Amino acid sequence: MEKEKLVTLSPPWYTYHHKLVAMFSRDKDVRVRNLAELGEGRYETLILVNEIRKAQALKTLLKQPEMGNITFHITILGPNEDSVELPGRPHYQEWELFENALTGNECFVGIDKDTLGYFSMKYCIFKKEVIQFWNDNLADYKGNTSCLMESIAREIFNSKETQFCTESC
Repeated sequence: MEKEKLVTLSPPWYTYHHKLVAMFSRDKDVRVRNLAELGEGRYETLILVNEIRKAQALKTLLKQPEMGNITFHITILGPNEDSVELPGRPHYQEWELFENALTGNECFVGIDKDTLGYFSMKYCIFKKEVIQFWNDNLADYKGNTSCLMESIAREIFNSKETQFCTESC
């Protein structure tokens, strides 16, 4: 008798962690550590950042996601692997925080600003490429997730006024 194939899927907090890794894997100043299970439905990932302004920007911008009864906490550590305080004065504009957080990341093209009548729009622009990572995804024959960096940015960053997009063709 043939054994049944056991299908297991990674829970959403692993997917979120994979997206953090995908976002920062090509940034020489940022290292995302493995996801740690702390027990009782609590998970944590450490992000080590070599530059203090970048660390402060990431601490300000990264979402601490809510996933039902699961606590997912992101801890940002600075250049000396010490805790990072949120930036005091001068207060940065949101687009400046994104520029600080993403400069040096090979997937990041830059920030562009545009005015439409009375509206001022800010755009965080990423390279036009597909990011793929293994994720126990039943929608893909090999279990991969494929997406654009701008879609990952929408999910992991808090943004009130900055839009995410890819560069022009």
